[in-house]
Amino acid sequence: MSARLLYDDFVCRKWRWYYRHLQRQGVQTAGFGPVRLPLLRKRDYYRNHRKAIVVDNRVAYIGGINIAERYLHGVDWGTWRDTIVRIEGPAAVSVANLFAADWHYATGIR
Repeated sequence: MSARLLYDDFVCRKWRWYYRHLQRQGVQTAGFGPVRLPLLRKRDYYRNHRKAIVVDNRVAYIGGINIAERYLHGVDWGTWRDTIVRIEGPAAVSVANLFAADWHYATGIR
């Protein structure tokens, strides 16, 4: 299976150029929950901000995985700390299944 990246289509819209770049490198990408303006539907408020990495259905990482200059140097009100958890075994498969369900919701592909 190749790598898959699911991103929030509305929040991450300015990064679409990067997702196209990843696609050219063989990564499957999909935007979750595109918003069709100006008509907002109830579904448009269903955002997915999960952060998870699953490797071979054996190891999963969940939690904050933000990468930005402000996380490295902090902001006026202080520094930001993300926490990430490593999960192994059957629980990692559960994280993979959750991602698969989100992928199917976003793409229609199983």
